[in-house]
Amino acid sequence: MEGVQAASTREEELSKKETALGLRNKRLDYLEEKIKSFKGFSQWSEAEIEESRAYRRAILEEEYDRLGFLDDEDLPEVEDNEEQLASEYRKNWIWSRLYSFEETTCIPAMRFTDNHPPPSEANTRTTIQVFSAKIAGLSGGLHFPIDVFGVIAARDSADRRRNIIFSRTRDNCKTITGQDPYLVLTGPSRAILFLGHVFIEVMLNVKGAVECEDKILNFQASELIYSDIWLSRMIDGPYTSKHSTLELTLGSIVSSVEATIFVRVVDGSLPDVFFVTAHTNNSYPNHIKKERRVEETDCKPILLLDSRDATAPVSSDGRINLSRSVVSVRKTGELIVSLKAFEPSKEILLCNKEAVFAPREAGRSSGLLQTELCTVEINVAWSLISVSAKCFCFSICLH
Repeated sequence: MEGVQAASTREEELSKKETALGLRNKRLDYLEEKIKSFKGFSQWSEAEIEESRAYRRAILEEEYDRLGFLDDEDLPEVEDNEEQLASEYRKNWIWSRLYSFEETTCIPAMRFTDNHPPPSEANTRTTIQVFSAKIAGLSGGLHFPIDVFGVIAARDSADRRRNIIFSRTRDNCKTITGQDPYLVLTGPSRAILFLGHVFIEVMLNVKGAVECEDKILNFQASELIYSDIWLSRMIDGPYTSKHSTLELTLGSIVSSVEATIFVRVVDGSLPDVFFVTAHTNNSYPNHIKKERRVEETDCKPILLLDSRDATAPVSSDGRINLSRSVVSVRKTGELIVSLKAFEPSKEILLCNKEAVFAPREAGRSSGLLQTELCTVEINVAWSLISVSAKCFCFSICLH
């Protein structure tokens, strides 16, 4: 009798394991289809695709061991319901034992501008450049204009905490229209290291008349996989969800350093409407320059400030309060910072000046823009790219 019961118990355990394995494989099949829409997937090699598949399999195995598995009948509902999917993602976030989900990176910009890095702590590295974020289309009954709040963030291997790219609270929404569909980006706060895996999290909401009428505009948790290449390139592909398509324009900048930009009016004044932008020209090393003269990421504009989106674009001391200030530049390339000013009607261009800077591994560079309206000083702080948070964050904990 005991032998029969033991055999029955073993059969039940085996059946549960087979069910769990089947559900895990079903979930993997679903993720295989979803990942085809990830940015840069078409450029992955077979080895990169297999590495990504193995990584997801390991995470799912850990989830099923720690949390159990979903019933088969519940699985489609999780896939279709973005609110539940976002909730599950937060609950099952794999670094939750180390950090809180909303904790932001402790690595600052300019980490090695004035301090020599410890051995193996920093170098020129491939980084992710964030160019722009555009709500390219609406669906599910939504129409422009919409009031958007939420977060776009990156998590890299240097620090798995959030590196904020866009952040707005419900009481400080960004109004998006069909004529102006771009989000005002405020980051990244430091260069995004592209080594191993980078996760891009999009958690955007549309404000309703009351809070209970808010809707998820776009939820994504996408994985970018590093590829050891010589060329800087764009990472293409929209982020499509139930209610919208987000065009988050990214690029990978090889052998790059971090540039933190500061702008100040030292004489005269600016009109109400002006723009500060940056772009890079990422020159090749000499031994491959003959193959191709322009990289995909060259001359792509990075908006640092649109004065119309700022409450106080210029401080009393002349400092221009940039929306974002960190840019990645290839060490063999150049950084160009531009200033354009217009009549308030934006029909007449009053000035269009630019300053060019050669990248450095540390220290600072400065330049002046002389216009008929004013004199503007531009300062750039240079730093190598952090590959770890441990030294800096440990010193914070000690204090």
